[in-house]
Amino acid sequence: MARTGVEIVASCSKADHDFAVKIDDGPWVKQHGRGRYESPLLVDGHHTVTYAAGELELPTLDYLIVKAGPSTPLQDRTIIVDDGSPSLTYAGDWTTDIVHPLANNFSTTAFKSTIHWTKTVGDTLQFNFTGSAIAIFGTFVNHSQTLEQNFSAIYTIDGLSTTRYIPTGSLDGLPMARLFSVDAPDGFHTFAINVTQITPPMAVGFDFLTYNASFANIASVDGHQTPMPASRNMKIPAAAIAATVIGMMALICTTLLVFLIHRKRRRVDDDQSMDKEAWKGKMRMQFWRDAVKGISEGKPPRHPIAIALHEASQRANIPAYHLKRIVDARDAELNTPTHLTSDSLVAHAESTSSTVLYLLLSLLSLPSSALSHAASHLGAAQTITTLLRALPFHAKNGRMIIPAEITAKHGVKQEDVFRYGPNAEGVEDAVFEFATLANDHLLTARDMLKEEGMGGKVPARAMPVFLAGVPISNFLGRLEKVNFDAFTPALQTRDWKLPWQLWRSYYKRQF
Repeated sequence: MARTGVEIVASCSKADHDFAVKIDDGPWVKQHGRGRYESPLLVDGHHTVTYAAGELELPTLDYLIVKAGPSTPLQDRTIIVDDGSPSLTYAGDWTTDIVHPLANNFSTTAFKSTIHWTKTVGDTLQFNFTGSAIAIFGTFVNHSQTLEQNFSAIYTIDGLSTTRYIPTGSLDGLPMARLFSVDAPDGFHTFAINVTQITPPMAVGFDFLTYNASFANIASVDGHQTPMPASRNMKIPAAAIAATVIGMMALICTTLLVFLIHRKRRRVDDDQSMDKEAWKGKMRMQFWRDAVKGISEGKPPRHPIAIALHEASQRANIPAYHLKRIVDARDAELNTPTHLTSDSLVAHAESTSSTVLYLLLSLLSLPSSALSHAASHLGAAQTITTLLRALPFHAKNGRMIIPAEITAKHGVKQEDVFRYGPNAEGVEDAVFEFATLANDHLLTARDMLKEEGMGGKVPARAMPVFLAGVPISNFLGRLEKVNFDAFTPALQTRDWKLPWQLWRSYYKRQF
């Protein structure tokens, strides 16, 4: 193992058996147990550890960590910090007592065998680090009893806060899960967690966090004193734990001797692309707030879209309220990219897709309450249909776009959707209900055109706006034909009949 280190821990999740380990060119040392091995303290330098599975049947390497020495290269390496580290500051009613027996076997026990538990709103945790790409991992107990038992917390890094909701049942069956992760520029940061929603008897356990180091080695950290490799009881600074975490890699042993020599840096992937772009996103939203203000004051910034909007506002009525509403909704989406309820999603659609349609109607100078109501429902249908079409993409990237109240109703587990896609239990029923919601809004939009003497037809001048309903109807029809399997590859291709449907709808003034 090409790592400089002073302590190494390897774990394997099988029953008591004989296995052997040797360090560098030393002798084989026989071990007996479940496969877990912890070396004595080693002289700082390069070491090779060889692990022989021996009698272990079907050994699984759960994780391998290295306790770094003063000269271990740490730049851009993943550091793991246990929940018991003195570098973490807890406030509130945290406890290390097991609040409920865990149903998982030895292979999924807590890192370093400790967990900090919380059951109280207002409990906080703070951690200072020099690096980037921080992530926090934990587990839940009693998380699936009622729909109301959602968990939420505010995660703050350098004053930039993100509220993350974890719907009930979404982490069922997972012994450990990533609760939150975010990228940050290299440098010194303060990370904090504040629990904002938790309902007894549910409890959340914090096990460990990881971050990418942006310092060369431990010796370069202010205040470091080089440790002497004498006693196992010697304390190592929390920053000294450099982890190459190899998660859940199944290695099938077909012989009695298996040599596991592994080196891999664990990269912290962001479960929300919006988290990865949070810094840029916030700045962009602020730019557009200022741009909207400048446009309304006749002083647009030197940006092609802002200039075009300003020129259009000189010729037609473009309410600044609608533009600001879109920016505010997109800004809020950075913090809460998923929705617990259908009503929350529809409200978001009203502030985004529907508002764009309002602006288009304003450009055409078509004041009509019936058209506005139709645009409102059409925007909701458009948002839901877009999410349905993108479901395979979002699932592949670990995001569930169907509201939690729908997935919970049909027993859908988010992790199953991420892993098994269309084979996840209940996902087609959830897609059916979500698609039905889109279709209901589409039908309501059509019904709005029966008011004000329009006879169910769209005014000719407004037809370009309402042609947005044609692709919606087209996709929902194709989705129904494949029995609401949103993962069917054919749904990701453009329907060759769509141009003809658009022409027919424009001619008939219907959508």
